[in-house]
Amino acid sequence: MRSWKAFVAVLGIFVLGTVFGLVISFWIMPSIGAQAPPAQEILTRRFNQRIARNLSLSPEQARAIDGIIAETRTQLLEIREETRPRVREVILNASGRIRAQLNPEQQVRFDQMVGRNRVLLNRLMSR
Repeated sequence: MRSWKAFVAVLGIFVLGTVFGLVISFWIMPSIGAQAPPAQEILTRRFNQRIARNLSLSPEQARAIDGIIAETRTQLLEIREETRPRVREVILNASGRIRAQLNPEQQVRFDQMVGRNRVLLNRLMSR
């Protein structure tokens, strides 16, 4: 019985870590990109160059595709902003459900483990 509870605790922590990792990748990385736009610009430029080179695009086609990529990036940022509150809700709900599966001693350790992540999550979600 104890090994089952330990497995659920480890699985819960793994799931929570994955969720927090996703949050970080979706919210911190774009903010880092906003602080250092050259990284995103370099990746976009390389992608555009690769398309132009591999597909032998005309200058007209290259300009049109650049516009499509820029528009897509804007749309994705808007979607991220629209879904941010729901993502936060899902993450906090998962954390609460995982915590409910733990005994009091495990809850204390769990709270310590995710406490730093919650501070980071709250800071990210308030942007």
